[in-house]
Amino acid sequence: RFQGTFPQEIFNIRSLEKIHITNNRFYGSLPTTLGQLENLKEFMLSRNYFTSTIPTEIGNLNKLENFEAYSNSMNGTLPEQMALCTNLKRIGEFIPLYPSWMAWALETWPLTTIFSFTNVDVFNNQLTSTIPSALSNIKTLQILHIKNNLFTGTIPSMLGDLPYLSWFDASHNHLYGTIPASFGTS
Repeated sequence: RFQGTFPQEIFNIRSLEKIHITNNRFYGSLPTTLGQLENLKEFMLSRNYFTSTIPTEIGNLNKLENFEAYSNSMNGTLPEQMALCTNLKRIGEFIPLYPSWMAWALETWPLTTIFSFTNVDVFNNQLTSTIPSALSNIKTLQILHIKNNLFTGTIPSMLGDLPYLSWFDASHNHLYGTIPASFGTS
């Protein structure tokens, strides 16, 4: 495994199409120069020790299709500029063919722009706040994987009304109350 800070010079290679650095021991922050990688299609950095937010310059990556950053210690919010990555198919967990999504504070990103997502994978982070009821607007959602975070409050009952939801894992959070009755209907 590699360890240490990720070499910032990599972000000056503008012809790069893929960066796969998953399962190493890189730490530190992602630089704003990330936005210069105009040909980048895949950026996989899960299972490291990155501790920063995602730079807003990620919105400059209009060819970006896959972004995976689970199991880090990132914080802040997912930049709204990420919605400018119109080719994005997958954010979050590695699940081929299904778009999924990584976020830190789900309620701050315009969920109405991701109606075609089928997977929301934000597990193994330090997400705080309540589970956003706005997730119920993603009618194509099949998997909601939010375990091992710091979510508080109750489970929004509207999530049980999602027609394709087949897997919901909210274990190891700070949730309370009962499972909404809407989860028992089909």
